[in-house]
Amino acid sequence: ILGMLVVGFLADAISRRQAFLITTYLTVFGAIASGVVGPWEGSSTALQDAIARWIVAWRFVIGFGIGGTFPVSGAESFETGSDTTISKLRVQWILTGQALGQMLPYVVAFVFSYLSVGMTGAGALSYEFQWRLFLCLGAVFGVFGLVQIHLSPDEEKPHHELVSGSDGAAAHRQQVREDFLRYVAQPKYQGRLIGACIPWFLYDVVAYGIALDSVEILEKVFTSDSYRENMIQNIVATSLNLPGVVITITFLAVYGIRTTQLIGWCFMVAIFAATGVAKSVGASSGVVFALYLVCRFSIWFGMGITCFYLPNLLFPESIRGTCNGIAAAMGKAGALVGVFLLPNLGVGLAGIFYVCSGMAVAGYFFTVMFVPTDETLDQELLAAAKGKDLGGGRDRDAATAGEPAPGEKTRLLSA
Repeated sequence: ILGMLVVGFLADAISRRQAFLITTYLTVFGAIASGVVGPWEGSSTALQDAIARWIVAWRFVIGFGIGGTFPVSGAESFETGSDTTISKLRVQWILTGQALGQMLPYVVAFVFSYLSVGMTGAGALSYEFQWRLFLCLGAVFGVFGLVQIHLSPDEEKPHHELVSGSDGAAAHRQQVREDFLRYVAQPKYQGRLIGACIPWFLYDVVAYGIALDSVEILEKVFTSDSYRENMIQNIVATSLNLPGVVITITFLAVYGIRTTQLIGWCFMVAIFAATGVAKSVGASSGVVFALYLVCRFSIWFGMGITCFYLPNLLFPESIRGTCNGIAAAMGKAGALVGVFLLPNLGVGLAGIFYVCSGMAVAGYFFTVMFVPTDETLDQELLAAAKGKDLGGGRDRDAATAGEPAPGEKTRLLSA
C-alpha cells in the first residue's frame, strides 16, 4: 500500500521510467536479501528469531517495490506510443503476467515436495535451502524486467527538466501536488476517484480472500487430500486465470470497459452465490470444487483487468500515476480485509461465498454510479490522442499519432 502511494506520486513527480527502475530494484534486492539472510540450521533460538525479523523486514522492502509496480506499469504502458488502440491492449495484456505468476508458487511447491529430505534420499535438498530458494525466486522476473527497461531507449525526460528555473525538480513536485488538489476539488474527479477506488477495494476483498486462502478453502472441500493433491488442485484453479484475462480482453474490444466490468460483477454475483448454495445443501466435493473453479475464473474475468486498466482512462496524464497509486492502494486495503476478515467471520465456507457475492453486488452499483459511460471515456481518449487532453494533463504530440515509440516491445515486456 505504501509503495503504491509513494511510487504513484513519483511516477508523476520524476518520470515513469525512473519510478519503474526504483520499484523494480527494490523488488529484486528485497527478494534476494530475504532469501540469503543469516544461517538458520544450527543457530540458537534467539538468532533464529533475529533472522526471522530480518526476513520480515526484507519482505517489507519487496512489498514496497511490488506495490509500486502497479501504478507505474499501468501509466507507463498506457502512455508509450500514440495509438490509442495499442495503448489499451498494452495495459490489458500486462495482467497476463500476474495471472501466470499466481500459478507459479504452487508449481514450485509441488516440485519441491519431491526434493524434500526423507522423500528422495540422500540427494534431497534441505528444507532451509528450499525456502531460501523459494524466496529468491521472486527476483528472477524482476531481473528480467530490469534488463528490458535498460534495453529500451531512454527518451522520456525527467519531468522536472520540462520546468524552467534552477529548482525545476522542486517546482515540478509542487506543480504535481497542486494539479492533484485542483482536480480532486472538482466533483467530476471526486466521483471518478470513488469509481476507481471502491470497486477495486471490493474486488480485492474477494480476489485476495479467495486466492490467498485457497489452500485452506480446498482443505475444507477435500478434507482428506494430501499436500501434493492440494497443490495440484490449486494449480488447476489458477490455470483458469489466463483464459479469464483473454476473454476479458475480447469483451473489452466489443463492449468497452464499463460494460465489461458490469458483466464481470454480475457473473461474480451469480457464481459465488451458487457455490454458497451448493456448499449449504451438502453437494459433493466434486461439485463444490467445479463451482470453485468457476469462481476463480470469475475473479479474472472482468474486474481482474478493468480495475487495473480503468484509472488510466479516468484521470489526466499529469496526475495519472498518483491516482493509479491511490486506487491500487485502496485495492490492497481490500486485500487485507479479505485475507484477514473472511476466514474469521465465523460463517462457514458457504457463508464466505455468500459474503463474496454481496461484495460483487456492491461493486456493481458503485460502477453504475461513479464510472463514466464507455462513450464518454472513448471520446476523452480520442481527444487526448489528438493533443487536446480534455482532462487538462500534458498534451501528446498529435503529429506522432499512430507511430509506435521506439522500445515499445521492451517496455511491455518489462511491465
